[in-house]
Amino acid sequence: MQKEVHQMMIQQMKARLGPGHEELAAKLIPQWPPGCRRLTPGDQYLESLVKDNVKPVFDEIAEIDKTAVVTTDGTRHEVDVLVCATGFDVSFVPSFEIVGRNATQIADAWKDLPDAYLGLSAPNFPNYFMVCGPQGTLGNGSILPSVEVTCDYITSFLLKMQMERIASVEVKHEVTNEFQEHMHKFHQKTIDTSSWT
Repeated sequence: MQKEVHQMMIQQMKARLGPGHEELAAKLIPQWPPGCRRLTPGDQYLESLVKDNVKPVFDEIAEIDKTAVVTTDGTRHEVDVLVCATGFDVSFVPSFEIVGRNATQIADAWKDLPDAYLGLSAPNFPNYFMVCGPQGTLGNGSILPSVEVTCDYITSFLLKMQMERIASVEVKHEVTNEFQEHMHKFHQKTIDTSSWT
């Protein structure tokens, strides 16, 4: 079924670009399967790229000055406005310092791969809870139910700690290792993505 959905989305995008734009379609239409990332851009996005006053440029940028963008092929593209869509950070490393057990810095601990359990907690970081952390519960769809369930879980856990006078809690490395092993085995049977599995 996934292949059929992928083909349907490709045909839809080609139709939205219209005939005579095959080169543009080849550059824009993704080859990854549905569910990895959004396949069909929002309303009027593709249609806007084929308007007479729009020129899509795919060359790398060599330089930006006050009035133009110069691409690596030497072409100078005069612009009124430059919108930078540079992507986003998928490392999950917080922009602020977090220090855990034995002076472990989370930025150092997670520089290669975040070590977390269900996007909720991490070994060596007692009493550290996350919402939407690495290896979390959301793959696609609305994030709100996941946030609500996670917040409810954290709240109930904190209440348990308070009522039972538990001073510190953290997930064990063995648990996160088992979870990551399970996750990697599971993902071998699913669609492939490059940044968030």
